[in-house]
Amino acid sequence: MARLAREQVKVALSGDGGDELFGGYNRYLFVSRFWKRLAIVPRPAREFLRRSMQRISPDRWDALFNAITRVVPLLSSPALPGQKMHKVAALLGARSLQELQDSVVSQWPLPHLIMRGECAVGPTPTMAELNAYVSDPVASQMLWDMHVYLVDDILTKVDRASMHVGLEARVPLLDHRVVEHAWRIPLSYKLRGGSGKWILRRVLEKYVPPQLFERPKMGFGIPIDDWLRGGLRDWAETLLSRERLEEGGHLRAGPVRDVWVQHLKGRINRGGALWTILMFQAWRERMQKWD
Repeated sequence: MARLAREQVKVALSGDGGDELFGGYNRYLFVSRFWKRLAIVPRPAREFLRRSMQRISPDRWDALFNAITRVVPLLSSPALPGQKMHKVAALLGARSLQELQDSVVSQWPLPHLIMRGECAVGPTPTMAELNAYVSDPVASQMLWDMHVYLVDDILTKVDRASMHVGLEARVPLLDHRVVEHAWRIPLSYKLRGGSGKWILRRVLEKYVPPQLFERPKMGFGIPIDDWLRGGLRDWAETLLSRERLEEGGHLRAGPVRDVWVQHLKGRINRGGALWTILMFQAWRERMQKWD
């Protein structure tokens, strides 16, 4: 996208920061509502439901949702329903709103299961720490995204992709005056009627037809699940072999291998989680060569 844009312009504007400042991510609405319902269900019942949901592969969930929408045409099937059902199943084990928040944003919600020793996360703030600055759980999620997700993921990939082709990408929504003003706006002006960025939508509708922005949110991702089963499989298998996983003494080979095997069989889609392990493994081996 950056390369195509550079063919026409030297400077581009990015909307990054809009979701984090004005409540655009679906999980902001989902987490609090889900916890209110989840908390009243006994934990044994939740655990039974979690295991039952995870026994059904994402592909089978997809087929089930497609069959339902054919029988009941008025119902619309969500995008990637199988993956979403497995994500919901993973959240059923949360013991608190804090754990639920952490699980939603984590590739490995329970890192102690795959890591040896302490699972320190360094300078990254936790939701609990951010709760000292804000009183609303939704606001703590937004603040966490500002500190972690926006800085270490969104802005990083845009900067690398744009500068790689000589395109200057600017982020006007992250002007410090906009950020300061956004945090003064009550949440009711950001989340309203089951959708986020309410106040931005009201401004936008003065200039753009509603049909261009009043539609389901769509992510911008890559087919990493399929790549790991296809062209990247041999490379991944080498780094995820039991011997390589045990070499550094940081990871537990068994749980990681289990996820890798289940992913290859198509029973689960855990490309994102496996990618974090692969990047760590690749980095560790590069460091060893330099030493």
